[in-house]
Amino acid sequence: SYDYQESVGETNPTTTQTAANKPKWKNNKYQNRQQTEPRRAITVQNPAQAAIRLILRHPHLAEAHTELPTHLQALHMPEAKILVELLTTCQAMHSHLKRSPKAAELQSECAQMEAWPLMQDLAALESLQVAGDHASQLQEAIDKLQHHYFDQRFEALSRTISQSQDSEELALAKQQLKALLSEK
Repeated sequence: SYDYQESVGETNPTTTQTAANKPKWKNNKYQNRQQTEPRRAITVQNPAQAAIRLILRHPHLAEAHTELPTHLQALHMPEAKILVELLTTCQAMHSHLKRSPKAAELQSECAQMEAWPLMQDLAALESLQVAGDHASQLQEAIDKLQHHYFDQRFEALSRTISQSQDSEELALAKQQLKALLSEK
């Protein structure tokens, strides 16, 4: 417990300084709280961050994604892995609660995650669009991540083709690239 300086303006019997000039808490905890760094500004920079933000604010949106899209799990993007973890957490909470979790419940559960500082910053952001259908915004973000996954695979295959010395590896990479391009 803290030793609070009671009456402001009274003279302290041991010194000539008044209590108003002293810190409110003898152990300076109060002053230290005022001197903490402000939170860093963060902006949504990719679709995974946008999806995380939407789900943290509107957890019921995760119900539409009971099957995790495979491209999310395969993306080499830290935020995509966080999104997968968030969707998994929503699914677990939904099955435990027998309803969609409320935003505060989900955020409380996510506070244990290593990625919570980023998630907390994203959840605190103001809406990116003035009004709109949050479900379609989430689907749009997940669809954009599908394009990121395509780009990731295209770059990997292009790199393999340009650097390959083995004719079998080169032929396989070309075949995979043709199949990938047919997806588009």
